Amino acid sequence: MIVGSGPGCEPDPPGPGPGADAAWEADAALDASLDAAPDAVLDARPDVSLIDANPGDAGSDAAPDDASADAGDASADAAVGSDANCPDGGTGPPSCPPDMVLVDGTYCIDIWEASRPDATSLSPGVDDSFAVSAPDRIPWWSSVLTPGEADLACQADCKRLCTAAEWQTACQGPSQTIYGYGDDYEPATCNGIDTRCNCSHATCAAQPECPYAFCWSQCGGVFHVDATGTSPGCINGFGLYDMNGNVWEVVDAPDQYPFRGGAFNCANSLSNHRCDFVPTWNISAKGFRCCRDPQ
Repeated sequence: MIVGSGPGCEPDPPGPGPGADAAWEADAALDASLDAAPDAVLDARPDVSLIDANPGDAGSDAAPDDASADAGDASADAAVGSDANCPDGGTGPPSCPPDMVLVDGTYCIDIWEASRPDATSLSPGVDDSFAVSAPDRIPWWSSVLTPGEADLACQADCKRLCTAAEWQTACQGPSQTIYGYGDDYEPATCNGIDTRCNCSHATCAAQPECPYAFCWSQCGGVFHVDATGTSPGCINGFGLYDMNGNVWEVVDAPDQYPFRGGAFNCANSLSNHRCDFVPTWNISAKGFRCCRDPQ
């Protein structure tokens, strides 16, 4: 287990690329502003238009005005969830609802990060009645989401919040790798701040490969939350999407800061996106996914 050592990102050495010391200094300062002051507008770089903000607040990339066109269809698609996932019991081998996968034969976990029943690919929705596991929806996330609130949303769909141990085992996949996709950090694979690097910037363009670890702190770029499953390579051997990046995921744990997986706005995504990383500060882009016992 990797534990963060203080406000901002875990102080691992910067990744490859020029100006490593300067990159780390920018990384630490940026992550402190992102995660310690949620719902604020970041002015550190002129090319940043979004910070980890409560969906619908100023600065969010969600588009609530566009929600009405799709909300009806999304709600209808999701409405069956709360009944479909409530089993009447039965016999036979353990199984999971179709929006979940079985891990190690002992528990089920949602394939996608939780979203609201009326969420669309452009809007997080407003219906807090129960959590949905489905692709192509803005996740249910907030700077003030608590484990209790997330658990209630899971329970309303006959699920529960994942424990920290369940979440980490599921994140690491059948091979128990450092990230869901493998042991080496891949900045282009999951939605993180490096994914959004401005690779046409002179500094980044001069490198043999872009994006790379800490490139955002050198070259800038516009980062934002994605709809669930948007990054096709951000999947592990269990078939789970977005376990690394996009939004942090709240877990059932005694930790002071029970969040896992990193998010789209972590300046030190190399460290924070690890499946075993445990933050020691109050992060801002808080989402979740649900677990349950198999049928």
